[in-house]
Amino acid sequence: MAAVPSLIAPHNPLHSFAGAILQPPSARFPLGTDPIGRDVLSRLIYGARPALTVGLVAVAIGASVGALSGFAAGFFDNRLSNIVMRLWDGVFAVPAVLIGLILAATFGSGITVVAVAVGIAAAPSLARVARVAALAESQRGYVEAADALGFRRRRVFWRHVVPNALGSVVVQLALTMAFAILLESALAFLGVSTQPPAPSWGVMLSDSRNYLSQAWWYGLFPGLAITLLVLAVNLLADAARDALDPRSDRSR
Repeated sequence: MAAVPSLIAPHNPLHSFAGAILQPPSARFPLGTDPIGRDVLSRLIYGARPALTVGLVAVAIGASVGALSGFAAGFFDNRLSNIVMRLWDGVFAVPAVLIGLILAATFGSGITVVAVAVGIAAAPSLARVARVAALAESQRGYVEAADALGFRRRRVFWRHVVPNALGSVVVQLALTMAFAILLESALAFLGVSTQPPAPSWGVMLSDSRNYLSQAWWYGLFPGLAITLLVLAVNLLADAARDALDPRSDRSR
């Protein structure tokens, strides 16, 4: 739906229909219309793109920055890696919404700024999970055997430790995406993400506050879309955890 919204949406999400202001769900508008006569279903379909874009970018930033630094900190365990983890602890202490507001105030509102902010906010938790997983792998017998045989530590790290420690991080990445979707909607609700008239689920929720008593559908369906998407991503994380757990029947 997010990839090809133009093939699915019944109407242009920016087009206002004359005489169709706050119409309830009908055959012409299955999810009703908004206060200026735009089709809610079409805006809902197009609004999936910013939510998933932020989620994917946040996962990419978290994996490339947070997870890799956590792997290195857990395996090499030197002074530099300890300093990196203390820096991540400092970032972890700052609320994610505050990071988004600071970046928006510095660089301006927009989907790119929000995606970077969510990625930075998600990186500390990924770094912690990766560090614990790499630390556990570094104490296994095959690492000691590789050291005894004289293999370079970097080779052992990239070819053995990272692939074996990746399972826990993959599950955390899926949870990070759910967190990113919720945070993007929250920042859009506050007006620092997708800017009107571009469709966004958070913006639709924010606009619906003034019409809850006369247009129940306007706020219900964007909230339901966010709920279902986050639920789906969490179920994906559960499935990934079962599939990557060697003691699980599903992994076999």
